[in-house]
Amino acid sequence: MHGGKARQRATLVFVAIAAVALLFSGSANSAIPLGRPAGLAGSLDPSAPAAAWTQLPSSADPTLGIGPMTFDAADGYVLLYETVVSFTENPPCAGQQLWKFVDGAWSPLPSASAPKFNTALMVYDPAEERVVLFGGCGTDSNQTWTYADGVWSNLTSPIAPPVREGASMAYDSSTDAVVLFGGYVFTNLTKGTGHYANDTWEFQNGSWHEVPTRRAPPAQDLFGLAADTSSDDLVLVGNGETWTFATGDWTNRSMSVGPSARTSPAFVDDPATHGSVLFGGQGAFEGVAGVGPLLSDTWRFSDGCWQSLFVASAPAPRVGADLAYDPADGDLLLFGGEGASSFLNDTWVVNATLGVTGSACPATSGSAWAYGLIAAGGFAAAAVGALLWIRRRRHPQPRARSR
Repeated sequence: MHGGKARQRATLVFVAIAAVALLFSGSANSAIPLGRPAGLAGSLDPSAPAAAWTQLPSSADPTLGIGPMTFDAADGYVLLYETVVSFTENPPCAGQQLWKFVDGAWSPLPSASAPKFNTALMVYDPAEERVVLFGGCGTDSNQTWTYADGVWSNLTSPIAPPVREGASMAYDSSTDAVVLFGGYVFTNLTKGTGHYANDTWEFQNGSWHEVPTRRAPPAQDLFGLAADTSSDDLVLVGNGETWTFATGDWTNRSMSVGPSARTSPAFVDDPATHGSVLFGGQGAFEGVAGVGPLLSDTWRFSDGCWQSLFVASAPAPRVGADLAYDPADGDLLLFGGEGASSFLNDTWVVNATLGVTGSACPATSGSAWAYGLIAAGGFAAAAVGALLWIRRRRHPQPRARSR
């Protein structure tokens, strides 16, 4: 009797251990592929062709490389909202010079009717076929404007994200909404005091509403936010962490391989590489992002993983540049930013698909890792359940007597 009981327990313990062993030793060809968590793939195949940034002629570039840009699909060009601060106003507000990039060159657009912002976020809304601009000047820095067919429209309303700077916006194709996150929210503009925020807002059908999320990235500003075209999730990168936003909530996707901690990187969705691409920013010093060296590395996020792209040549290190995807030729367009000693107004293009071979993730993806945990947990739970069942069979509980 004792030998049989010992063998039963040993068999159950073996099943539980085997489940855990399967989790950590399964191959990519298993029915449930198991292995390392997503993100440990590292760099791309060095034998693949390298991407190369190419600087374009600068005979008619915008004069100062400050301001957001986005591809305006309805009008067929990359739109740049160039902010040029005017110190003759109090508070100093920006100019409203607009530029378009088409057929490989910049040209100015009529700007008289454009809003005058010194803080601005801009993204294209394909559901409404218009550009959405959020920001402003001074106490009016939470205005909302749209741009379509060369016409600006003011959609500012009392319900909107509070006045802030250093936030970011991206378009969420899963909900057909423009999403805004975080930044530094001012409580006293005169004194310049406030707090870092981690609130999430959506602009949909012409109005703003705050999204109640169960989880959120840490409160921060000057981060990158873009759509991941491989999953339709939004991706946030900042302070050395990676988060995704989907179905109304945030998930921490941080991994051991990815961009180092930085502020103000250029980050945009890139349909050509089925993901999103990041460039540069300002790195960390002694653990504090934004006070370290300027960066010039290029990364791709796809399928839940980061890859460092092989780049044969790159723009000078910079912070605060802007990226836009130009579908006319499938290139990414980078403009401006702040270099080591001055603002920059150079223009660069790159076809990031060069050097990209297969998935950004190793054969064992993050989802497979999660499925492996579930499978192993199921085996272990089954073993424990069976052990309890045998114990009950050996030592049945007395039945409650009916009255």
